[in-house]
Amino acid sequence: MSLQLIQQIKKAHLLNPSSQTLWDSHLQPDDRIVITGASGWFGQTAANLMLKSGLPCLLLASHTRNFNSLGKTFEVHKFDIDQIRSFSPTVIIDCAFITRERINEYGLPNYINQNQKIQQQLVELISLPTVKRFISFSSGAAVFPQDAGLGEIEDNPYGFLKRKAELDLQKLSFEVNKRGVIARAWSVSGAYVTKPKSFALTDFISQAANGVLHIKASIPVFRRYSAVEDLLALSLAETEKSSFIVLNSEGPLIEMAELARQVVALINPSAVITRTKPAQKGTDNYFANTHRWSELERELSFDPLDLTSQILNTFEGMKMGEYL
Repeated sequence: MSLQLIQQIKKAHLLNPSSQTLWDSHLQPDDRIVITGASGWFGQTAANLMLKSGLPCLLLASHTRNFNSLGKTFEVHKFDIDQIRSFSPTVIIDCAFITRERINEYGLPNYINQNQKIQQQLVELISLPTVKRFISFSSGAAVFPQDAGLGEIEDNPYGFLKRKAELDLQKLSFEVNKRGVIARAWSVSGAYVTKPKSFALTDFISQAANGVLHIKASIPVFRRYSAVEDLLALSLAETEKSSFIVLNSEGPLIEMAELARQVVALINPSAVITRTKPAQKGTDNYFANTHRWSELERELSFDPLDLTSQILNTFEGMKMGEYL
């Protein structure tokens, strides 16, 4: 490992300090937080943001157990509406969903049924009288390459269910008078990633560490990367300002070849980059054409992680999680 990389890693954080500051500043002294899907990537990020607050926090997952999150131990509980009601939550951070790579594992009918059950549990949570605001994660797949809700569920089960959840939560927010934010994640980074082979950035980091990084895409691929904790912190801030809003993750535009070059420069400068030869025309433009993110940066004097810091923080988390 180069001296330059060692010096940069020393500056890396598992969480963006600006996100931690913004997160803490938008929690109320009497808040009581429930985090669903707490053992996953987004849930672990939210749970670790909560550590410094000292506020009561109930973590939910598929079954009750203790789990390790990069050196910290958390207790998670299976969904029990009576236990949750007794806890009297004021804020719901919803990170629970069965992702698309598990469709074959579950089988399509069971995959749909289980995610619908998860969504119904979320409706129960948000409807509790003590709850004042909520954040629920969605995905760019809900609206890209078109509104997934306008198609058939069999064509895009994950995107269809996410889009339906967005619309249902918007309606629920107004019906029960709860402030809500849909945190629509497009391309994100973060130390608490749990399935690094499923995402381009983390796969690039793993490949670079092993000495050869291959870009499979045969056409230009453009993305905008932001840290999960930045999306969470900005979303929490928005719950104090808006009755309901969809906040898309954004970030600087980058093509995969340039992303690969930056990853290699930071992780393993001796790694070789290869790419599948062009086979067709066109581009893959999976990112949000919105500007709310940059507006919030200015309004809140918020400093999101730049791409270099995102790569380094994610690399550090992957090392600690023994993915490298």
